[in-house]
Amino acid sequence: MSVVRGVARSWQHRVAAGLALVSAVPCVGAEIIAGPFVSPVNAHVYYLLGESSWQDAEAFAVHLGGHLATLRSDAEQGWVFDRFGAWAGQFRSLWIGLRRVSPGGPFAWASGEPVPYTHWLPGQPDNSPVTGGEAYVHLLNTGNAYGHPGGYWNDLASPNVVFTVFNPICGVVEIVPSGDPEVRLTVESDAAGARVTAATPATTVRVVWEASSTLTPPSWSVVAVESDVSGRATWSRLAEGGAGSGFLRVRAHDTPGFNARLDRVIRRVRVVHPDAVLLESSPVLSGWVTGWPDASPLRAVLRVAGGTVVAEQGDPWGDPSISFRAAPWLGDMELPWPVAMNLEEAESALREAGYGSEYKTLTLRQPVYPGMTEPYFIFGTPSHGFVFVGTTTRKVFVGN
Repeated sequence: MSVVRGVARSWQHRVAAGLALVSAVPCVGAEIIAGPFVSPVNAHVYYLLGESSWQDAEAFAVHLGGHLATLRSDAEQGWVFDRFGAWAGQFRSLWIGLRRVSPGGPFAWASGEPVPYTHWLPGQPDNSPVTGGEAYVHLLNTGNAYGHPGGYWNDLASPNVVFTVFNPICGVVEIVPSGDPEVRLTVESDAAGARVTAATPATTVRVVWEASSTLTPPSWSVVAVESDVSGRATWSRLAEGGAGSGFLRVRAHDTPGFNARLDRVIRRVRVVHPDAVLLESSPVLSGWVTGWPDASPLRAVLRVAGGTVVAEQGDPWGDPSISFRAAPWLGDMELPWPVAMNLEEAESALREAGYGSEYKTLTLRQPVYPGMTEPYFIFGTPSHGFVFVGTTTRKVFVGN
């Protein structure tokens, strides 16, 4: 059994992110050879890993609950190189978390932080064609055969099999302490597969499980959404594909999310109108968003005896205001509730189909168009207009 601690990240409201490598052997070629050390510059925790590729070093860093080091200033740069560049009397190059996000493209930190500070060797990065392109960044080793001063940044291919004068190259892991509660993941493997248990803050009412086959760069897909209105501290899931299939992470939220909020609104309306049938619902967005609109007001339209109810909920935990209109709601079909897909899954499908994750409008409804026989999440996107995601078939397509 292995235990992985997730580092809390602020994403929407209070979000704690845990990540587990679903494999009996987390990373081949990377191991801790020194640490932990607490830097006097920023109070972050650092480890030095053994010689490996950048990819293995970053995967092992994530396994530890961090990333390869992000360097934000001369002070951080100097401390990392002075501490690890000649550890135990051996000169080393050091992998840091900077890498290209696409071949020949811009550099970005694996931690997701911006890149205001750099320390490139003059003439670098050069994306040398000798190696077929260089996507990863290391601190140069002291005493290298080119005579370059140690500590400067250079881009390199990984694994490094061409410019071997820079070997050995070892990863430096950085773990940023968080004031938010952690999500702690426990992975147990048996005949049924790898079961991941997430220990979360007791106030957690919703967890989103996501999977990725790679961390360079990551491409997370939502595989399940769970909710519990009373909140709980333990959630468990059997990893699809079994051990060795890739990475699994969970994000814990203290807000219920679109589907759970809509379910609450429907139940409240039915206290007054037992015959209420859902017609459509949407978050009330004030501008373009790129994430789940947990804090946005929610609006639902329901058919009731003698007319229509429009229910609006501002507080995710509050009761909706209910407005009755003695007129039918034209152009809508009954929407069977609950639907077979959560908003988080629909947004993931939108992104994976190549339509991005930015949208300005979102509606859940069952259109009256011929051939549309299921409810859809309909996203108003900046470049493709309205994009439909089927809640049953999971088909994604641009509407007319």
